[in-house]
Amino acid sequence: MKLKNKKIGIWGFGTVGRAAANFLSEKNAIIKIYDDAQISTHHPQAHTKLELFDWADAILPSPGVDISPYLKKFKGTWLNELDLFAHYFKKKIIATTGTLGKTSVTHGLNYVLQHNGIRSIAAGNIGLPCLSIINNQHNLDMAVLEVSSFQLEHCKTFAPDIAIWTNFYPNHLDRHKTIEEYFASKLLIALHQKKHQVALLPYEFKKKFSTLQSRCMFHKQTYNHTKEYFTGILAANSYLIKKTLKLIGIRSHKLIIPPLEHRLEPIVTKFGLTFINDSKSTTPESTVGALEQFKHNNMIVLIGGLNKGIDRSLLLNKLIHYNVIVVFFGKEDAFNLYQKAQSKSFSSFYFPTLSDSLNFIRQQNFNNSVVLFSPAGSSFDLYSNYIERGNDFKRLVRCL
Repeated sequence: MKLKNKKIGIWGFGTVGRAAANFLSEKNAIIKIYDDAQISTHHPQAHTKLELFDWADAILPSPGVDISPYLKKFKGTWLNELDLFAHYFKKKIIATTGTLGKTSVTHGLNYVLQHNGIRSIAAGNIGLPCLSIINNQHNLDMAVLEVSSFQLEHCKTFAPDIAIWTNFYPNHLDRHKTIEEYFASKLLIALHQKKHQVALLPYEFKKKFSTLQSRCMFHKQTYNHTKEYFTGILAANSYLIKKTLKLIGIRSHKLIIPPLEHRLEPIVTKFGLTFINDSKSTTPESTVGALEQFKHNNMIVLIGGLNKGIDRSLLLNKLIHYNVIVVFFGKEDAFNLYQKAQSKSFSSFYFPTLSDSLNFIRQQNFNNSVVLFSPAGSSFDLYSNYIERGNDFKRLVRCL
């Protein structure tokens, strides 16, 4: 893959775009940037997508950019972040995807590997862009990647040494349009693997994996009752971590893996309220799992964000089984969900901002309760990502 003097357009100048610009510049490629928002960069910029198409030999889009409508309009090469990474990264790669649990598995694996003397690094959708670690690979033994369906969607060669697929639930249907398209994107984590590589996959889809060339191992991930949900996810995550460690040659681990920020993160207890930050919850299933952790408590649950094409009214039917007061926050999606909640047995309120919601909670006499911030939707109505959303929640709570 020759990059020197190749004209490469970078579409989207967020975390991935900036890492791509740095990496490609070091390879002496000629860079031009396009982003819908106003950006500051020393690189030349294209004013329109068509201008970028006319100029570039190849385009590397950020994962958040849906290029499906443009695949035929651009006659050059589409570069995929993961394909480019795998071509230049010569050490072992473990990659994890799934609707839920992929961050926990990535974080847990990397933590245990490092504490067993293996020079690993967590990257990808977990926060650190893949392309930013290539130049430091001489100090690494392996990369542990979290990869999303957006990153996998158009990859053509990416083949991790160990591919892990945690589970599969409806998600991102505003981008993938159908559940079949979403499944096909996830499948790309293992589709290009060779016989010497390994895939850990959900057992319930075993028949759909018959064309894979890699060594396939399966774990069960089917739960029929809400009360089994979160325990089942944790058990599956633990199994996947232990299985992966065994494949690498680490027989056991007794380390307590530290909790993830923005995942059931205790913040503070005051005014008789215990505040929990679960901003990483972007699906109804994840919020149900969080509810299970506090099912013996009185709860005030904060729900909002964008639905990502999922019918979140099903979540309302789950909420009736808990002792909850629900505060919806955000823009149109959250307000629509609030309106649907009026026919349910629990009390609910709506506010346009997170600040208004927390001020309302503070003014009420909600003593001896858990305030669970578990939005069950993406952050993009009010925030740029779940990290920014979670940090704002923590800031606002501490300022109450």
